[in-house]
Amino acid sequence: MLPGTITSGTGWCCGVTLDFEGVAVVPLVGASSFSGHWTSGCASAFLPATCMRTLTLQLVARSGDVLSLSAEASWEVPDETEPPPTWSVDSAASTGRFARYSGSGTFSVDAPPSGGITIALSGNLSPAP
Repeated sequence: MLPGTITSGTGWCCGVTLDFEGVAVVPLVGASSFSGHWTSGCASAFLPATCMRTLTLQLVARSGDVLSLSAEASWEVPDETEPPPTWSVDSAASTGRFARYSGSGTFSVDAPPSGGITIALSGNLSPAP
């Protein structure tokens, strides 16, 4: 679990976009600060609508090495089923000891109206051989 603070955000009729940051201890990464961007919503209140979900997450270890995770999905409502929220390591944006990490999994985002944000990640993360 990555509990964070929302640093900025906007909403529209059919979605939200949020920037966030926090600190956490992450398996295989250690004590880290993190920051990211979350967008979820639809481009139209009328059907059919194009809906999307994106997540970028940068975990920064005490050494300064960066592990970058990303997720992106889009679908048409009502014609397509919303795909499951999945993340993967963005090796092009990862640095230092994380530059050759690989991994993927699922995630959830909880951003209640009362404030804050929590990112829950599950899946596999593998260090470079």
